[in-house]
Amino acid sequence: MLNPNTATWFEFCRERGVLKMSIASYRPFTTAIADIVDYFAPDGLRAGDNYDLISGRTWAHAAARHLGVPVNDDVTVRRARAQDLTSSELGFELQISHGGQAYNALVHLPARDHAAWRAESMRVVLDSHGFTDSPRRHTARSGISEAITQSGSISVALGGSRGEHILPLPLTRSHDGMEAPDGSRFKDADGAALVKFLLRHVEKTVAQYARAQRLPHVPLDMKRTVAVGFSNGGALSTALAAKGVVSHAISFSGPTPTSIAKPNGIAGKTNVIFVAGELDPVIPPNGPHAITHPSFLPVNEAARVFLESNGVTSRMSNKHLPGVLAAFAQPGVEVKGKRTKDGHLVGVIRIADNGHAVPGSAPFISRKADDEIGFQSSPKVSGAKLVTEFLRYLDEEGPKETRAPAVKA
Repeated sequence: MLNPNTATWFEFCRERGVLKMSIASYRPFTTAIADIVDYFAPDGLRAGDNYDLISGRTWAHAAARHLGVPVNDDVTVRRARAQDLTSSELGFELQISHGGQAYNALVHLPARDHAAWRAESMRVVLDSHGFTDSPRRHTARSGISEAITQSGSISVALGGSRGEHILPLPLTRSHDGMEAPDGSRFKDADGAALVKFLLRHVEKTVAQYARAQRLPHVPLDMKRTVAVGFSNGGALSTALAAKGVVSHAISFSGPTPTSIAKPNGIAGKTNVIFVAGELDPVIPPNGPHAITHPSFLPVNEAARVFLESNGVTSRMSNKHLPGVLAAFAQPGVEVKGKRTKDGHLVGVIRIADNGHAVPGSAPFISRKADDEIGFQSSPKVSGAKLVTEFLRYLDEEGPKETRAPAVKA
């Protein structure tokens, strides 16, 4: 017997036609198994993301690609587990089939009493994780999605193939959009196409979820979408900014693809902030090393390319910084940036004691283990606070076209 909340969720999905069962995408049986596990197994029995493997989606998609069987693009909405949501307790999970690959995303909404529900429109912020992580773990550890919803925006925590961090590498796929050479594990990924597809469904499902939850209807302003990401997700964020899918991005320890340095490699003007750790062994701020593949731009060089796309040829400096950057300058934290005449901002924050991690986040494994493998997170800077200040900058100090609509009284 389904409990009332579960029954209501199934009824919502059935009425709105959101719960799709497409034979061509191998989802009817596997989705049913995953739903049974999620709804009826005690939360304490589901450690990490291992239970995701029960869905079989990643294996099914890999088999389909190998056999040359087409896999339909579609999206299934599912009730998110309570412990996977932010403190607002509002949101849902999207399971995505796109380009023959499987992805998932946790959609977090602002609290019911937040002023954002009385605004003329609402912003969407993409919060993408690293290659060996998952949306729910990244959300809990970094605090970025929590900061996004508290600021009054919608957080879409995007993941790659479900269970990717415990599957053999040849079967995993990434959403980073790095346009890597053939032969790498990223070759089949198209981050820009995936995000465009995802955002269309986010807009539809948020409206449906709001009606089901008796929340006010607030249209989403997709022109104000921001991409924030860590590592693999940081690469996605800068790629989305370069391709004009978003106009604003923050990259935490993310490699910037060399393709942006080519003629017309950046589609238009953008606000972008790079955050790099001097102790990062995976994405060193001064450029790739022998074990890094594919190659990427040093962080200062990446910032320079974005500045030139904004029509600025002068170098970044630590003088006359806007508050969103100046607030983080301190011993051991080098902050440089440049704000263009039309209000666009390009900045770099380099942290002496940060490794391959979002600064100010919880340990990836443990404090000791993180220090040993170079994943230490600096306590000097809060990545979640930086995201909060960046969103405030876009609303209050950025170009006119990025200003948020005034909240109705």
